[in-house]
Amino acid sequence: MIDQQSVEIIDALNQLEVGLRDLGLWSDERPTAEALASTLPFCYDTLELEQWLQFVFLGRMREILEQGDRLPDS
Repeated sequence: MIDQQSVEIIDALNQLEVGLRDLGLWSDERPTAEALASTLPFCYDTLELEQWLQFVFLGRMREILEQGDRLPDS
């Protein structure tokens, strides 16, 4: 069973996605594997912030929640 905190986080993630879509910042084209493999914070050398949010942050957070894993401490 999913807890209340997870429900609230999922809702916030969904709101972020809607916001990106509403602003026209959602992309149908996935960045290259090389761009996603950046070791710098937020892939700032290879991705725009909205790309990082869509293809790294949202995906990873949803994966963590779906698997019932513990959220990162930092």
